[in-house]
Amino acid sequence: MPSPNPYEGDYQWPDNLYDEMFDMGLMAKFAYTMGHIVHASRQAHEKGVPFVGLDFDPNADKHSITKSSASDPELKRSFTPAEMKEIMVENQEFLASFNSSFEGAKLERLISMLDSLQARVDSSGIERALALEEFDDTFQEDESVYGVARYVSVFSCLDKE
Repeated sequence: MPSPNPYEGDYQWPDNLYDEMFDMGLMAKFAYTMGHIVHASRQAHEKGVPFVGLDFDPNADKHSITKSSASDPELKRSFTPAEMKEIMVENQEFLASFNSSFEGAKLERLISMLDSLQARVDSSGIERALALEEFDDTFQEDESVYGVARYVSVFSCLDKE
């Protein structure tokens, strides 16, 4: 039975610290994986290597990376786990040469994590229940990477894998 909500609104507080920290850890891994992908896409652009799924605007002061497949301008910088996985799979060879996190067993674990997150999204019945909405793609080599994510609290109620 979920804990009573001490505040107004729809947010359902996790029953325990483990559930809250587990989900926060997943979100951090989600954001940092995107940071590596964005950094790799910049490197690919500098080397003249195609990087499928992301567009790069070298003239932009900030937010120079956008999703190639988004027809809705509001979703150009929004990435679900399935969309991130698609970019990883399409660029697997370059990503593996860029960072060892994108090869072998490490890549399999990343893909498994993204599949698990997407399964939770799909079972929630809520469109884009989990998406990285905004992220630091300008100064990631000089400062911490941040990410703003949409994360519907229904995940706290689902079984962890």
